[in-house]
Amino acid sequence: MAHRVQLRARYEQQFTYSGRTVLVTDLHGTVPARDPYGLYVDNTRALSQLAIAADGSEPRPISASPVSGDAHLGYAELAESELVPREAVYLETSHFVGEGMRSVLRLRSYAPHT
Repeated sequence: MAHRVQLRARYEQQFTYSGRTVLVTDLHGTVPARDPYGLYVDNTRALSQLAIAADGSEPRPISASPVSGDAHLGYAELAESELVPREAVYLETSHFVGEGMRSVLRLRSYAPHT
């Protein structure tokens, strides 16, 4: 008898992995505080939520995607405020998975003034 493997499509998640470490994000590249999202190391969830806010508001996601098996890149726009003009400041988030996870956050301003 042939061995059967049942696969389940996970159209609402993105996976970034290296060895026995897996980062599970939503399609926006965020890690909401609900199953199955988070960072798993040896089948144990080590990170259950990752929240980023600027001036009390979460950035608006624009695009997110695994770049390779072990890297994930996302872009978001900071919300308009007194100090931040509309469509002027963007957040680039990079996650690198290995023996854990390293995240790099970069803010890019295209505002006409400082």
